[in-house]
Amino acid sequence: MKTFCTSIVLLACLLLSFRCSAQLDSLSVTNQKVNDKIRELKKDKIDTILCYYSHCDGRMFRPMFKDSCIAYDIKYLVWCNRGRIFMERFDECRSYQVQLFYQNPFYTALSRYNKLKTEKILPREFRALVGNKMQSFVEVTDHTCSAMLDFYLGNIFLHKEIDLSDLDRLLDSDKHINKNYAHNRNTIVASVREQLEQMVYLYNKKKGAK
Repeated sequence: MKTFCTSIVLLACLLLSFRCSAQLDSLSVTNQKVNDKIRELKKDKIDTILCYYSHCDGRMFRPMFKDSCIAYDIKYLVWCNRGRIFMERFDECRSYQVQLFYQNPFYTALSRYNKLKTEKILPREFRALVGNKMQSFVEVTDHTCSAMLDFYLGNIFLHKEIDLSDLDRLLDSDKHINKNYAHNRNTIVASVREQLEQMVYLYNKKKGAK
């Protein structure tokens, strides 16, 4: 019985190691594609670039199937060239076409850059009546996902990160209100992300492999 249990544990560790390795490999593939594209754009004197992607802590297992590829590590590059906005998707499975857009997230970002640079998304904070006194508390979770925005603006690099629970969570399970909800929704980075989400939706409606 002990030998059987030991074998099960070793098999589980082997599967975990294999899947983690596959996750790291897929991320490396996507990052390489994105970095190559950024170098190509900069070589062509295009220096207004935005990389948009998500990252989750407490990652779950990813199903894998023989002779197939499921895209998990997805990034989008947006850039401005002579006043026109372009977007391209990158993942570990295939290559995609560049698409032209009329939305301009750079206008929102650059027109209020100083505020964008310094503003912060505040952690979700709730208030509840404890005894006869209102008290604040911060919600803690074991799994979070964040939106990542990497701005390449000439020689300036700016990284912004949004915990999506902080941004989107108005109420907790007991209907307490997140007092930072309105602040977070009114930030510049939240506005830029909203535009990017609209662009991603439109992009994926008509995406096609090269």
